[in-house]
Amino acid sequence: MNPGEVINLLEANKNERGIQNLEKLSSNTVGLKSFGIGLTLLRKLSKKIGRDHSLAQQLWKSDIYDAKIIALLIDDPKQITRDQAELQVDNIYQGYFAHVFSSCDAPLAKTPFVVELLTDWINSNDTMRR
Repeated sequence: MNPGEVINLLEANKNERGIQNLEKLSSNTVGLKSFGIGLTLLRKLSKKIGRDHSLAQQLWKSDIYDAKIIALLIDDPKQITRDQAELQVDNIYQGYFAHVFSSCDAPLAKTPFVVELLTDWINSNDTMRR
C-alpha cells in the first residue's frame, strides 16, 4: 500500500461526527486535518495495512491526524530507531498523539531499546517524555 491508498482508505471511512467532536474537544489542532475516525476503527485499518516502516515514515510526514495515528500503529518495531522515537515524541503536539504513541499496543513498546528509552524518559525533565 502507498500513502495515497491509505489516504483514500481513510477518506472512505470519514466520520463527520468524529470531525465535529475533534473540533469541539481540541482547541489546538495544530493545523492537522482529520477524517474523524475513531481509534478502534483506525486500529482495524492499521491491521489491514500491516507492518510497514517505510509507509509509516511517509504517513508521519502528512498533515492528517488519522494518517499519523496509522503511522504509529503500522511501524515495524525492528526498524524503529532511538532517533526516530525522540523526533516523534518532540512532535506529538502537546499530548495529541501520546495515547497512541505510548499505548494501544504501539510498536515503540516492542523495540529492543524500550527499557533504556523508558528509563531515560522517566528521568527526563521534559513532561512529554515523562
